[in-house]
Amino acid sequence: MNEPSHANSFFLKQTEGSATQGGVELARTERRGDEVVAERNLRIERERLRLALSAGQMGVYDLSLKDDVLWWSPEVYAVFGVSPETFTLTRDAFTELVHSDDREKYWQHLEECIEQGQHFAHEFRIRRPDGQERWIGNRAETEYDEAGTAVRHFGVATDITERKKAELQTLQNAELFSSLIEQAPIGTYVVDAQLRLRQINPVAMPAFPGIEPLIGRSLEEVTEILWGAELCADLMARFRHTLETGERYISPRFAHERQDIRMEEAYEWEIQRVRLPEGEYGVVCYFNDISPRYRAEKALVESEERVRLATAATGVGIWEWNVITNTVWWDEAMFDIYGIPPRPDGMVQYEDWRDAVLPEDLAENLKILEETVSMGGSSARSFRIRRRSDGVVRHVECVETTRFNEQGQVEWVVGTNLDVTERKLAAEALVRSERFNTAVLDSLPAEIAVLDCEGRIIAINKPWLQFSQDRGEVRMDRVGVGVNYLDVCRKAAAEGDEVAVQTLEGIQSVLEGRAKEFKMEYSCHALDRERWFAMHALHAPPEVGGAIIAHTDITERRALETALVENAKQLTEADRRKDEFLAMLAHELRNPLAPMRNMTEVLKSATLNEEEKQYSLAILTRQLGNMSRMIDDLLDAARITQGKIELRKKVVALEEIVQAAVSLARAEGMKRGQKVLLQLPEEAMHVDADPTRIEQVLGNLLNNARKYSDDGSPIKVSVERDGSEVVITVSDRGVGIDEQLLPRIFELFVQGSRSLERERGGLGIGLTLAERLVRLHGGSIEAKSAGTGQGAEFSVRLPMVMDAKSAATEKRPGTAAAGAVRERARRILIVDDNEDSACSLALLHERRGHETRIAFTGPDALAAAAEFLPEVVILDVGLPGMNGFEVARRIRALPGLADALLVAMSGYGSDEDLAEGKRAGFNEYLVKPVDLKKLREWIR
Repeated sequence: MNEPSHANSFFLKQTEGSATQGGVELARTERRGDEVVAERNLRIERERLRLALSAGQMGVYDLSLKDDVLWWSPEVYAVFGVSPETFTLTRDAFTELVHSDDREKYWQHLEECIEQGQHFAHEFRIRRPDGQERWIGNRAETEYDEAGTAVRHFGVATDITERKKAELQTLQNAELFSSLIEQAPIGTYVVDAQLRLRQINPVAMPAFPGIEPLIGRSLEEVTEILWGAELCADLMARFRHTLETGERYISPRFAHERQDIRMEEAYEWEIQRVRLPEGEYGVVCYFNDISPRYRAEKALVESEERVRLATAATGVGIWEWNVITNTVWWDEAMFDIYGIPPRPDGMVQYEDWRDAVLPEDLAENLKILEETVSMGGSSARSFRIRRRSDGVVRHVECVETTRFNEQGQVEWVVGTNLDVTERKLAAEALVRSERFNTAVLDSLPAEIAVLDCEGRIIAINKPWLQFSQDRGEVRMDRVGVGVNYLDVCRKAAAEGDEVAVQTLEGIQSVLEGRAKEFKMEYSCHALDRERWFAMHALHAPPEVGGAIIAHTDITERRALETALVENAKQLTEADRRKDEFLAMLAHELRNPLAPMRNMTEVLKSATLNEEEKQYSLAILTRQLGNMSRMIDDLLDAARITQGKIELRKKVVALEEIVQAAVSLARAEGMKRGQKVLLQLPEEAMHVDADPTRIEQVLGNLLNNARKYSDDGSPIKVSVERDGSEVVITVSDRGVGIDEQLLPRIFELFVQGSRSLERERGGLGIGLTLAERLVRLHGGSIEAKSAGTGQGAEFSVRLPMVMDAKSAATEKRPGTAAAGAVRERARRILIVDDNEDSACSLALLHERRGHETRIAFTGPDALAAAAEFLPEVVILDVGLPGMNGFEVARRIRALPGLADALLVAMSGYGSDEDLAEGKRAGFNEYLVKPVDLKKLREWIR
């Protein structure tokens, strides 16, 4: 589009026209030196003016009303975010850029101003092609011909977006300021432009006793009542000065006699000018009543001058760089930005700028600047500088453009600098604050929402949204920002939801200020599980919202509480069973001790014949075996419970294990006339098991059947295959199992009747051992009974080895005839801190023809071993001081004892204990009470 004839370039044409109107025509070849300088200065001034317009985001436009032709300066194109190369400038095209809500008002106002011959000033919004919305301010005049017809409309367009944002921010700040005044912890009041009281916070009210009304009343009138006419005049002068100049006033300590109460009072106070919401200025006064402190320290009070805080605004700095001469010129604002004292001629060195830029920002900026010079264009940069005057790092935004000389070379680079530190830091702080607040809210495990005073949701965190989605409420219009939470509760309450009724009442009480907080616990079950929540509603200040509500998942806590109650019941029951077990254990241990003590007394008699002696020894041996079995059962139960038992599994034929267990049961059953019937399948069945432990399981079941069956009552054992499992069944016709006891029959220490006259012994751990050993083998055990007196049936299921071609059978040692192996005399050292145990064991071996020595401590044992050179050492592991493992290691190191037989004795017999014995050098390991038969075989 052609430019209007009167303005090819709005500023250049006016200046050149003024030159030609003077009638001066100068030939270039005849220009004098001073005229060349004047022309150069003129170009510089034009460029400076153009840069100032550019920096101020201002442009010139011209509308010919005769032919409706519109012309824009380049700056207007920039303001509207379009390019002359791609944007066809017409009245309609311009209208399209104006915001749809502002178009009608714009043209209506323009037509009214043209018709009435008024100055046109209008602010409106535009929508740039990139979607960005901006505010534009137009100021224009209309030119009329002699007939009074408007022929031309021209003016300036300015981007006022930042100003609009600032105005909005100012309004919001004023509202926030009013709220802060009301909540301020010190006395605060505000007066308007006429110095009438506008707002007084609750803390300030006691300073105005008995004066009514206050709001709307002249501050001067109220001040005169309080302090008298003379002091009132001085105070009002302070207020008027602050209102007129904006100068903040901080009073020194103020102490005078009040005229209304005739008492001296002291205050600390200050006043500041503020912009009120309607746009006019007012004054805010902050004060603290320090009268009590003043009266206490009156003799020491000194006036104190407060420091006046002020922040100077930073303007735009302009600079010019002659690329050819490498000279740089700064205006005064540039010196201020860089903290360098101003120079009269404004000339600086290039190094002044370069050395101020932080090294990490310099390289990129030099690259941009070099490209701008080489390409002859414009550029915009941002960098940080370290201000010379104070060393503070500042953020600077820079815009520059190049200017060519007559030879077409880039001669000048002209630009601007703007200190944007405060703006940048504020923006970064705002972003950090928002991110921090969001991160904090999202990191909390509770579902949190913020409600406004009407109950609408204005913010939620991620857990809130996630919980709603888990419940199937994926629509944001049901759970998200903008939804009225009270309406949701009202709807649920109307449908009979009691939780919603309580929630509605509680949140309303918080929003209305009747309560500071509201708490409740409720169930809110998901689609797949039961869930419990604790809700906490807390009153929030108005600038944050009406209330903050948090829902915390307490499902685990509720489950723990329920579990704790159940555990308490179980612990009570376990404690009861423990007490019963301890009482029963004492009874069971005393049972074998009684005959053992009796037979000990009998053996003291000198008149015993051989038959009586053998009878007494048989009773002692049998009762000792009973005690050993009870202790072994207790140790096995402890090892299994602690996970310390180790199975020695191998593929074995099951029938051999069953037959061995049945053989022992038959021998015991013969004493009471009880027959043990065995039914085995024809096919061989193999299992991967520890033969000893499986035999122990069957032994416990058979022992249980014998104890709880009458004399002569048969016991049946059967083995059969069930798919990939083998089933071993032990059944009897005994006392049976009570239906209430049956579900707990495999629990530790569980037995039937515990009356004192019970004739069936036992600790109540045999079935527990059986169940846990079977489970360790990957099997299961089940108990059945039709009730008391109906007998019982126990079924053990074990996985079969299906592809076993041959099974390793355990060869059980035969019983050699007594005296079949000749016993050779040995030197035996016995070490035990229990003197009775050591001496009795020594006496036994001396009667068998051996030579013995006794030691009761580790050091004594080492001394005896070095002197005696024993062939056999029977060593108690649990010695005081130096334990048996350490003694064994040292004995092995003595000369001549490397091949001695070392036998450990211990009350502990876990796999770990056995392994430690091997490492210490023991050949064998015996668990107390010692198996004397096995010990005799090793010594032979």
